[in-house]
Amino acid sequence: MVTVSVLLLALYVYTIVDAALRDRARVRLLPKPAWLLVVILLPLIGSALWFALGRGRGTAPEPPLAPEDPASAGRSGTPVQGTQAQLEALEREIEEADRALRIRRLEEELERRRGSGETAQP
Repeated sequence: MVTVSVLLLALYVYTIVDAALRDRARVRLLPKPAWLLVVILLPLIGSALWFALGRGRGTAPEPPLAPEDPASAGRSGTPVQGTQAQLEALEREIEEADRALRIRRLEEELERRRGSGETAQP
């Protein structure tokens, strides 16, 4: 009789820990806090319901891939994966935008000087 009680207690504790630590994407039918409440309030029935209905099987679904961006494509034409590659692409975009802004400002300054008759100094 003691062995059965210890096994049921172990199942109860395991179910609570499993429900608490399981990724939300792998929980079915009810939100995770509701499952915890069911398991705590109805130990034996709640554990059985959790394993039969609430606990998702397999791995969590993978997030969708970002759409292909030609600027971030590798040499083979496939999108470059990884945070480092994305950061490098963003840094290149920022540098290009800064360069374009500087060119535009210099062109405006040149037009202003041409319009007022000033000569550009080397």
